[in-house]
Amino acid sequence: MSIVNQFNAFAADFEFCVADDKWARLKKYFLDDASYWNVDGPDPKIAGRGAILDYFRDNVASNDRRFES
Repeated sequence: MSIVNQFNAFAADFEFCVADDKWARLKKYFLDDASYWNVDGPDPKIAGRGAILDYFRDNVASNDRRFES
């Protein structure tokens, strides 16, 4: 799978997670020891697949879910 196709698959799965809050769907895109760099956030480096998925879930809950659409 090309990198573009893989990104598109991740983006589509991310949108499903936003809709149904089942973030485990994204596990397949991250290694156990993955790092996510959140450059403008209070903690710029989030380490570990579980921590990354928790960050995505919490970020969507505290930002995106505040709006109807």
